[in-house]
Formats: sequence, structure tokens, C-alpha cells
Amino acid sequence: QVALIGVGAGTFELAKKAARERLQSDVAPMARKAVAQAVHESARDIAAETKARSEAYKVAVHEVSLLVQEDRLDEPALLEYARHDKTDHATVALGYLSKLPLSMIERTLLSSDNDALLIVSRSLNLQWTTVRALFLMRPDPKPSARMLEQLAESYAKLTASTAQRVLRFLHARESAVTARS
Repeated sequence: QVALIGVGAGTFELAKKAARERLQSDVAPMARKAVAQAVHESARDIAAETKARSEAYKVAVHEVSLLVQEDRLDEPALLEYARHDKTDHATVALGYLSKLPLSMIERTLLSSDNDALLIVSRSLNLQWTTVRALFLMRPDPKPSARMLEQLAESYAKLTASTAQRVLRFLHARESAVTARS
């Protein structure tokens, strides 16, 4: 987990817990699961934004940028980052390779939405070995062997052209949202 700059991890967890309890006390029992999920996603988004400012992340950006400048950033480098659980490096590398905003890549890697990672990976035509390593690098819970088999089947069925179309749409949508801000 990411430590917030200037805020201890325990403080962040207490704030998250307090927000969840307060919101859940104000809603009907049927909506409590949705509230818990919304609080979890909001906390994840805050952590993702904060991570961009962390020292380790800055080091990863610098190191991956050097590989880009030397024209040495490629799939084997990404695979190495993922295999060695270098999440920051893998995030930055995937961002450079896909030409997508790092915030989008961060959400893709932290999210429980498997389709997003499959789409980004297929748009780059990554080998399943690399994609699998990215899934295994994600925060817990790790995917089961059966889940990995299902993901491999889905990945094999997904075409690069379809994945690229989806990414163009998402990129255009994110650009439009940014332009309105």
C-alpha cells in the first residue's frame, strides 16, 4: 500500500474506516455494500494520486525514462519489472509503451477490473507471459490458477485491433474530461 505524503498509513486507514462507517450509517442496509465499494474505490484513487508524488515513484519514472531515451524500453523490460514486483516501474513502463496517461495505467493495475488490463496488454500485443506477470504483480488477492486460465482464454480471443479501438475511445473520453476541467 502507498503511504500518503505527510499522513501516516494508520491515519489514512482510520479516515477511510470513519468515512465508510459514517456513510453506511446514513444509508439503507441494501446499499451498504455499494457504499463500502465506493469508499474502497475512492481510497484507491487517492492512493494512486499520492503515489505519483512518492520518492519511489519518482525514481521509477527517472529510470524508465532513461530506458526510453536509450530506446531500450520493450516488453522484456516490462516483464522483468512485473516478475520482480517492481510495481512503480511496471506502471511507468506500461504507460510509456501504451502512450496512455499514467493515472489511467495506475487505475488499470490497481483495479479489480481484469478487462482493462487485458485490453491495454492486447493493444500492445504483449505475450501472455508478460500479461500473466502483470496480473500476479497486482495487490492481493492474487488471481487463482483457474482465474488465470480464464484470463488467458479471454486474452487469446481479444484482437489487437479491437483493443486499440477501445483504447482510442477511452483516451478521447479522458481528453474530453480533462479539457472540461
